[in-house]
Amino acid sequence: EGYSALSMMDLSLPTPEEVIREMTHYLPNVTTGYVTVATRDARLNGVDVVKGHCIGLTADRILSDAGDKVTAALQLLERLPDIADKQVVTVFVGKGVSPAEQDAFADGVAARWPLIELGFVPGEQEVYFFIMAIE
Repeated sequence: EGYSALSMMDLSLPTPEEVIREMTHYLPNVTTGYVTVATRDARLNGVDVVKGHCIGLTADRILSDAGDKVTAALQLLERLPDIADKQVVTVFVGKGVSPAEQDAFADGVAARWPLIELGFVPGEQEVYFFIMAIE
Protein backbone atom coordinates (compact mmCIF):
# COMPACT_ATOMS: atom_id res chain seq x y z
CA GLU A 1 0.00 0.00 0.00
CA GLY A 2 2.87 2.36 0.78
CA TYR A 3 4.37 1.91 -2.67
CA SER A 4 0.99 2.64 -4.26
CA ALA A 5 0.57 5.75 -2.11
CA LEU A 6 4.00 7.02 -3.14
CA SER A 7 3.22 6.43 -6.79
CA MET A 8 0.16 8.67 -6.40
CA MET A 9 2.06 11.53 -4.76
CA ASP A 10 1.32 14.88 -6.37
CA LEU A 11 3.92 17.39 -5.22
CA SER A 12 2.20 20.19 -7.11
CA LEU A 13 -0.47 20.41 -4.41
CA PRO A 14 -0.07 23.54 -2.25
CA THR A 15 0.29 21.96 1.22
CA PRO A 16 1.77 18.79 2.71
CA GLU A 17 -1.66 17.98 4.18
CA GLU A 18 -3.22 18.00 0.71
CA VAL A 19 -0.43 15.78 -0.63
CA ILE A 20 -1.04 13.27 2.18
CA ARG A 21 -4.82 13.40 1.77
CA GLU A 22 -4.49 12.75 -1.97
CA MET A 23 -2.04 9.89 -1.41
CA THR A 24 -4.23 8.13 1.16
CA HIS A 25 -7.52 8.72 -0.65
CA TYR A 26 -6.94 5.80 -3.04
CA LEU A 27 -5.50 3.29 -0.57
CA PRO A 28 -8.81 1.51 0.11
CA ASN A 29 -8.81 0.51 -3.57
CA VAL A 30 -5.42 -1.23 -3.29
CA THR A 31 -5.19 -4.93 -2.50
CA THR A 32 -1.87 -6.45 -1.56
CA GLY A 33 -1.30 -10.06 -2.61
CA TYR A 34 1.49 -12.37 -1.51
CA VAL A 35 2.81 -15.68 -2.82
CA THR A 36 4.86 -17.82 -0.46
CA VAL A 37 5.29 -21.45 0.62
CA ALA A 38 2.78 -23.17 2.90
CA THR A 39 4.31 -24.31 6.17
CA ARG A 40 1.57 -26.81 7.05
CA ASP A 41 -1.43 -28.65 5.68
CA ALA A 42 -4.73 -26.93 6.37
CA ARG A 43 -8.15 -26.09 4.98
CA LEU A 44 -8.69 -22.33 5.09
CA ASN A 45 -11.39 -20.26 3.39
CA GLY A 46 -12.37 -23.28 1.33
CA VAL A 47 -8.80 -23.76 0.05
CA ASP A 48 -6.98 -27.03 0.71
CA VAL A 49 -3.44 -25.98 1.59
CA VAL A 50 -0.66 -28.53 1.20
CA LYS A 51 2.60 -28.09 3.10
CA GLY A 52 5.35 -27.19 0.63
CA HIS A 53 2.96 -25.88 -2.04
CA CYS A 54 2.87 -22.24 -3.03
CA ILE A 55 -0.03 -20.26 -1.62
CA GLY A 56 -1.53 -16.95 -2.64
CA LEU A 57 -2.94 -14.74 0.08
CA THR A 58 -4.13 -11.27 0.87
CA ALA A 59 -3.99 -9.56 4.25
CA ASP A 60 -7.03 -11.44 5.49
CA ARG A 61 -7.28 -14.75 3.65
CA ILE A 62 -5.63 -17.51 1.63
CA LEU A 63 -7.04 -17.62 -1.89
CA SER A 64 -4.93 -20.18 -3.71
CA ASP A 65 -2.75 -23.27 -3.38
CA ALA A 66 -0.73 -24.67 -6.26
CA GLY A 67 2.34 -26.72 -6.96
CA ASP A 68 4.18 -23.73 -8.40
CA LYS A 69 4.45 -20.01 -7.68
CA VAL A 70 3.17 -18.77 -11.05
CA THR A 71 -0.06 -20.78 -10.85
CA ALA A 72 -0.58 -19.71 -7.23
CA ALA A 73 -0.13 -16.04 -8.22
CA LEU A 74 -2.51 -16.25 -11.18
CA GLN A 75 -5.12 -18.08 -9.10
CA LEU A 76 -4.79 -15.42 -6.41
CA LEU A 77 -5.63 -12.71 -8.95
CA GLU A 78 -8.48 -14.77 -10.44
CA ARG A 79 -10.08 -15.17 -7.03
CA LEU A 80 -10.06 -11.50 -6.11
CA PRO A 81 -13.72 -10.45 -6.21
CA ASP A 82 -12.89 -7.07 -7.78
CA ILE A 83 -10.16 -8.07 -10.25
CA ALA A 84 -12.29 -6.83 -13.17
CA ASP A 85 -12.08 -3.32 -11.68
CA LYS A 86 -8.29 -3.31 -11.29
CA GLN A 87 -6.05 -1.46 -13.72
CA VAL A 88 -2.48 -1.77 -12.45
CA VAL A 89 -0.54 -4.59 -10.83
CA THR A 90 2.94 -3.85 -9.53
CA VAL A 91 4.89 -6.99 -8.64
CA PHE A 92 7.86 -7.04 -6.30
CA VAL A 93 9.79 -10.10 -7.42
CA GLY A 94 11.47 -12.06 -4.66
CA LYS A 95 14.46 -14.33 -4.52
CA GLY A 96 13.85 -17.70 -6.04
CA VAL A 97 11.84 -16.41 -9.01
CA SER A 98 13.52 -17.17 -12.32
CA PRO A 99 13.25 -14.89 -15.37
CA ALA A 100 11.22 -17.66 -17.06
CA GLU A 101 8.74 -17.71 -14.16
CA GLN A 102 8.43 -13.93 -14.24
CA ASP A 103 7.75 -14.12 -17.99
CA ALA A 104 5.19 -16.91 -17.48
CA PHE A 105 3.38 -14.80 -14.90
CA ALA A 106 3.39 -11.78 -17.25
CA ASP A 107 2.04 -13.94 -20.09
CA GLY A 108 -0.69 -15.33 -17.83
CA VAL A 109 -1.81 -11.87 -16.72
CA ALA A 110 -1.81 -10.57 -20.31
CA ALA A 111 -3.89 -13.53 -21.49
CA ARG A 112 -6.49 -13.21 -18.72
CA TRP A 113 -6.60 -9.43 -18.17
CA PRO A 114 -5.25 -7.70 -21.28
CA LEU A 115 -6.17 -4.24 -19.99
CA ILE A 116 -4.19 -4.54 -16.75
CA GLU A 117 -0.90 -2.65 -16.75
CA LEU A 118 1.73 -4.92 -15.22
CA GLY A 119 5.07 -3.79 -13.84
CA PHE A 120 7.89 -5.60 -12.08
CA VAL A 121 10.26 -4.35 -9.39
CA PRO A 122 13.21 -6.49 -8.25
CA GLY A 123 12.35 -6.77 -4.57
CA GLU A 124 14.70 -9.65 -3.74
CA GLN A 125 12.60 -10.41 -0.64
CA GLU A 126 13.33 -13.73 1.06
CA VAL A 127 9.93 -15.01 2.19
CA TYR A 128 7.58 -14.00 -0.62
CA PHE A 129 8.11 -14.97 -4.24
CA PHE A 130 5.72 -12.21 -5.30
CA ILE A 131 4.30 -9.24 -3.45
CA MET A 132 1.64 -7.56 -5.59
CA ALA A 133 0.11 -4.11 -5.26
CA ILE A 134 -3.17 -4.55 -7.12
CA GLU A 135 -4.99 -1.30 -7.87
